[in-house]
Amino acid sequence: MNIQKQFNQAIKNNDIKNVKLLLNDNRVNPADNDNLAIRYSSIEGHYDIVKLLLNDNRVNPADLNNSAIRYASIEGHYDIVKLLLNDNRVNPVDEDNSAIRYASIEGHYDIVKLLLNDNRINPADLNNWAILDASKKGHYDIVKLLLNDHRVNPADNDNSAIRNASDAGHYDIVKLLLNDNRVNPVDEDNSAIRNASIEGHYDIVNLLWQDQRVKNTLEKD
Repeated sequence: MNIQKQFNQAIKNNDIKNVKLLLNDNRVNPADNDNLAIRYSSIEGHYDIVKLLLNDNRVNPADLNNSAIRYASIEGHYDIVKLLLNDNRVNPVDEDNSAIRYASIEGHYDIVKLLLNDNRINPADLNNWAILDASKKGHYDIVKLLLNDHRVNPADNDNSAIRNASDAGHYDIVKLLLNDNRVNPVDEDNSAIRNASIEGHYDIVNLLWQDQRVKNTLEKD
């Protein structure tokens, strides 16, 4: 096995002792294969190795459209996301703010909160994808957190947030969204209450029926 392959294997094994040792060998390139070492370590949650690699000026943590922070966000590796955010080469908004979008979808509350504190982040990117899919997935705390950000519009895409939550049976999220005066529960021909009924979410049907807008439109039908 050549020296570069030994290094790659040490990265894969989270073998920090050998990674440190091999980094001192000038035949090893820690930026090989589009900075695979730091990208792989970020995805797998190997904090100590990510920290070590960031101290090597040959390594570029922003390679491949900042995939290191994007995938660390998806996988829920809070400490690594925090570490990468402190590196001025890293851009957490790359790929249409995918870091916060996928952290929201996967339910990583602490990472969403961390990313929201970075003024480069736009949680409303791609038609408010973050809150729409967090509503669909049932991540109440993240939906609540995103609603507190003035840039986020829960009524985007024909009020998909409340429609998604109703369809999926997330009562608490439907209730939360109904308390936001931007949300219109009757959009798309009352699909929220209709789909909740089809799916058998009768608690949500009853909740929506208590909204006068819903009652008025359905009584006309």
